[in-house]
Amino acid sequence: MRAGRYICGTTAALLLASGMASAPSSTAAAAPAKSVTTTSTKGVTVATKTAGQYRVVRSAQLRRSTAALQRAATLKAVTKAVHSSEFTEGVAASAYSVRDLRTSGSWARVTLTPKQAAELDPATVLLRKTRSTWTVVDLGTAGVGCEVAPNSTLKALKLECA
Repeated sequence: MRAGRYICGTTAALLLASGMASAPSSTAAAAPAKSVTTTSTKGVTVATKTAGQYRVVRSAQLRRSTAALQRAATLKAVTKAVHSSEFTEGVAASAYSVRDLRTSGSWARVTLTPKQAAELDPATVLLRKTRSTWTVVDLGTAGVGCEVAPNSTLKALKLECA
């Protein structure tokens, strides 16, 4: 295991019961011990040993950090697709920023915000992922995706059609 010993249980109280921690705080001094694995229906608490300390991390925190990494990777891939799209080839990538990522299945929506408002209008971009590649399907200021995406996707991405 990468960072050291991992101890899994359901709560910090389990660490106390197994004699690995001395207090129910989020960090507690502990002697080196063998790994213990316990599963539960409520989730898993992970304690990682760092410099003689055990740090308790709930599974919800792990899921949040994983989701944040996935979201950042998706935003990076979507930004790359927008910058290399034929829809935006007449505008320098430095003139706008890609923001407000929203995904639904294999579809995504972002907003292009101009860095100087006098030059461009904000625009909405609809993208679709096929075989791990994002491609721009539609771009505009109103009615984006109305003729391309299913209604359930438009609703999930909060896109409106007149």
